[in-house]
Amino acid sequence: MVYKIGETVEYVSGDCEPLMSNKLGKIVEIASDKYDDIRIGKDVIEYWSKKTKSWREVKEKDIPSIYYTVTNPAGLYPEFIETHMIVGRSPRSAT
Repeated sequence: MVYKIGETVEYVSGDCEPLMSNKLGKIVEIASDKYDDIRIGKDVIEYWSKKTKSWREVKEKDIPSIYYTVTNPAGLYPEFIETHMIVGRSPRSAT
């Protein structure tokens, strides 16, 4: 599932099982460890291919290199989370 910048999501945060908890946050950025330029296309995550000079869909095997920057409801304390840590969209607003 693709989440867009500005969307409010519920996500799991914490380094180990006893510290894990669900949080609410707003997506402010999408980035990648593998690709230099990345964006959210029409329901897919895309990267700029220098080879073909066009936007290409990120393959399923490369999704773990994608992460979102999420801030708390006050817009502070950014967290960098992987795509699998997002539980889902939240009907509540993070603002």
